Amino acid sequence: MRLAAKLRSEHRDSKELRRLCDRALSLYGARVLGNVDLDRVPGLRARAGVVARALMERGDARAFVLGREILAQAGSL
Repeated sequence: MRLAAKLRSEHRDSKELRRLCDRALSLYGARVLGNVDLDRVPGLRARAGVVARALMERGDARAFVLGREILAQAGSL
């Protein structure tokens, strides 16, 4: 039972992380990522880290907040 609960929790967390990344890409997309090819980055957490750092470095204040939120969610996985 504990294993099932843990797997459900991890799935929910990764689903939330994917939602945050999708939102960031839809709002800021090419403007922030520039020439970064996310398909070459393995794994959801690694992609989320790349997206978050790009938002924080090249985005506005709202992008920075979204980047911090993505990093916090990625750290909880």
